Amino acid sequence: MTIQDAITQINNVKPHHYDDATVIRWLSDLDGLLFHENVRWHRSCDKIQHGPYCPDKLNTVLMVPEPYSDVYIKYCAAQIDYHNGETDRYNQSVVMFTLTQEAFIDWFNRTHMPKQRSYISI
Repeated sequence: MTIQDAITQINNVKPHHYDDATVIRWLSDLDGLLFHENVRWHRSCDKIQHGPYCPDKLNTVLMVPEPYSDVYIKYCAAQIDYHNGETDRYNQSVVMFTLTQEAFIDWFNRTHMPKQRSYISI
């Protein structure tokens, strides 16, 4: 999913008044969080690109692959609800985001070797 794809999907799913630069900042924040909290602890992390993203490069591919890329839409929906002061909607949105985020993290941990000092390669 590219930055433009994410912006288009969030605009279609949850119309809002925030500009694209704000949404791009949220996407950067999420990729930074996922990278620093999970991805960087794996041996393959050197090959994975993550933000910060800028508005002039909308064709940049985001870090989380399909079928887990819906995490971006759920995160942006939660941010919209939070900044609009819609507490009940935010609570629902953040639960959906958390479930999607955990699915990605679980998959990533299952499919990528963690960094460690001593290991046996066969």
